[in-house]
Amino acid sequence: MGFRESLTSYVRASYPALWVQTYEEVRAQSDIQGVAFSLDIPVHIWSVTRGMVTLRKNQDAESDAGIEAPGAAIQWLASKIQDAGAEGYRALAILRDFEAYPANDPVVDRAVRDLIPEAKAAGLTIIFLSTTGQVPARWVKAVHPLPFVLPTREDLGLVLDGVIESALEGGKKIKLENGNKDRAIEAALGLTVDEAENAYALSLIETGKVNADIVAREKARTLAKGGLVEVVDAKVDLDAIGGLENIKAYLAENKSGFSKKARLAGVPLPAGFLAIGCPGTGKSLIATATASYFGLPLLVVNVGNLKGGLVGETESKTRACIEILRACAPCVVLLDEVEKAFAGAGGKALDGGASEGQFGAFLNFLNDRVVKQEPVFVVATANNVSMLPPEFQRAGRFDAVFAVDLPTIAERREIVKIHLGKKRTADDKGRSIDQFDTDKIAQGMVQFTGAEIEQAVVRGIKKAFARGVEMTTDILLEAARTVMPLAKTRPVEVSAIREFIQKGGGEPASAPENAGIAAARAFKFEMGEKD
Repeated sequence: MGFRESLTSYVRASYPALWVQTYEEVRAQSDIQGVAFSLDIPVHIWSVTRGMVTLRKNQDAESDAGIEAPGAAIQWLASKIQDAGAEGYRALAILRDFEAYPANDPVVDRAVRDLIPEAKAAGLTIIFLSTTGQVPARWVKAVHPLPFVLPTREDLGLVLDGVIESALEGGKKIKLENGNKDRAIEAALGLTVDEAENAYALSLIETGKVNADIVAREKARTLAKGGLVEVVDAKVDLDAIGGLENIKAYLAENKSGFSKKARLAGVPLPAGFLAIGCPGTGKSLIATATASYFGLPLLVVNVGNLKGGLVGETESKTRACIEILRACAPCVVLLDEVEKAFAGAGGKALDGGASEGQFGAFLNFLNDRVVKQEPVFVVATANNVSMLPPEFQRAGRFDAVFAVDLPTIAERREIVKIHLGKKRTADDKGRSIDQFDTDKIAQGMVQFTGAEIEQAVVRGIKKAFARGVEMTTDILLEAARTVMPLAKTRPVEVSAIREFIQKGGGEPASAPENAGIAAARAFKFEMGEKD
């Protein structure tokens, strides 16, 4: 049932007070006004800046002077009920931002609680129109919340038509990217009318077209304003990541899974994967590259930031975060180092059940997105999986659980080549990577992670520059000896992680040592690339 239908039912049932939470005051007021006119009753609209304005069907607006104070507005409505007497007073009254006043003025608070039963008897429905969903505690039993839903596909279609029509009237030639109006509308789902209009207009300014990818990008940025999620501009190519061939093969198989053709064929949407393994082995990087590869916005959730100090705040923030993720679909979501956030779940936390509730909310979200086929591709990473509640790894919540071990010698060689290619100085750019003995370098970096190999290359460049020479294999190896890998500085923790992996903690993220090159070539072939 839509908002208008629900409001009509509540008014006919003589609900005296409703709470409507929305940032779209204009659209909400228009819908409320439409309900009032359809029932042939007046609607009174109050704000602290404009006082009381009355609208009736097919009549001019009436303004009453001196009703700007919140107490005066309540007295004005009470006088309308008293004047009507036994006949009752059927009307709608919109009070904007009224929740700000009772907390500071007990007289206003008392006046509202006196008015509500009188409104019930008279047939008056008071609508508190607010940007917050928090009904004052003293009113909870008397005021009924009425959700104001975001624009539907039909609403956004009208918005898109209006933007295109305005552009055409301005003399611009406008067309939809690939002629796909449905995709442009879907990209804006979750936005208000004004936000969608802005996103469509920005796309026209940037590209001269309505581009669904730009609309999706702006939606993610808009919904992330509250700081519950971070929108990352993903510009990492998969071929910039050494190794992890099995994860790359999985991504290649699922890239087309978001297409309309896949939906028509009944192919389930890709759900995502959990990557477990040592820090610095590329787990977070592969998530960033996944968003770039799929052409979807990347939303990063730091679950720890969702915890609040007040009772119920953690659960409220978590629910809001999940709603943002759903609204931004289709998207890629990174839950990084989830074991740190959920280590307290399972009855071990001392926070009054907040961690348990937060963990349960995320589990429900992971389940629902699969059952309801929501296009939210989740990449979760964990270092110390022993801290992660086992429910998180249950089959069905992810397509796969990948175990990311320390790079093999073949992967170290590939990672070295990638960073030598990316991080050369202006003096080095004329040199071929083939001039480096990458086999020797890889052998000199035993137990190095990808992040540690990158650090060794950076230190080598700095050493060469300081000496006024070009970087060489020997200089790079010298720099590598100054980098202490985590496997040596924290051998117990790293050994525990590797032991878990080697005992079947997940599918190997990397191809076997002797199959690494073949797997990498097969992946490139699937992407239409050549060696």
